[in-house]
Amino acid sequence: MRQSRDAENPVALLVRSGARGDMDQIVQLGGMRGELADIGYRPLRPPVRRNYREGISPLEYYLGAHAARRSMCEKKLAVAPAGDFTRLMVEAAYPLVIAGEDCGGEKKGLFIHPFPGLDALDFRGLRGLAQRLVGRVEVKTGEVIDEKRAQELEEEGEAVLVRSALLCGGEEKWGYGALCRKCYGWDLSRRDLPELGAPVGIVAAQSIGERGTQLTM
Repeated sequence: MRQSRDAENPVALLVRSGARGDMDQIVQLGGMRGELADIGYRPLRPPVRRNYREGISPLEYYLGAHAARRSMCEKKLAVAPAGDFTRLMVEAAYPLVIAGEDCGGEKKGLFIHPFPGLDALDFRGLRGLAQRLVGRVEVKTGEVIDEKRAQELEEEGEAVLVRSALLCGGEEKWGYGALCRKCYGWDLSRRDLPELGAPVGIVAAQSIGERGTQLTM
């Protein structure tokens, strides 16, 4: 019986569905909003006695749209610190650029260790060894680790020594902020080593800044 009434009354169907509005919108269209409040719960006067169906005055429209303006302003205020955070990240990392093919640090690297057990409570949800190896250059072979090789290394269950930008000797070879392609590893958007001159520091800063913006919002 209720479904048949909704089918005949599209307004009731819209309100009950929750898809494009609720009772507040219906009140604004055909009821009386009454006395509204600002962000500090102080009353906004005069109260809005009319609605869109009857016609409202410019002042009543201004008061009725207070919540929409407030949420828009709050969103803009929240974006500012997130943008400043991204700017600071870029300022810190912008000198990092791919300057050469190989810095000559074939024997230097960092060990990537397998987690004791991904099913254990402390490690649940963390990425396995294979996922953390893809795209890095293995010190033992000097080759980039693809998915097949990463799976083989994970099955061995041993720590894997890989080249790392943290230990790159590019700065001594080419100057401040320089990195080599081998220590950086894959550009994951191309599944290949990055091109010479790629501003990898700025890319990294923007990648972290985007997450910071989402968290701020």
